Amino acid sequence: MGVKKIRQYHPAFKFRVVLESFVKGNVAGVARKYGINANQLSSWRRQLIDKGSLVFQSGKTNREKQLEKS
Repeated sequence: MGVKKIRQYHPAFKFRVVLESFVKGNVAGVARKYGINANQLSSWRRQLIDKGSLVFQSGKTNREKQLEKS
């Protein structure tokens, strides 16, 4: 029995797939098109809804602050 490898997706891919799912209004169909689980796509959609406003936040991001400390 092999070890199951967890698949990691690039943020740009996630964003593109999530946007397509909102435009088409069909999570299952878009998930099937890209070979991902519909539950995973639903999770990405919730993350975008919950955290998407951070894109428009003013000031430095946490990542930028961390890089400055290095």
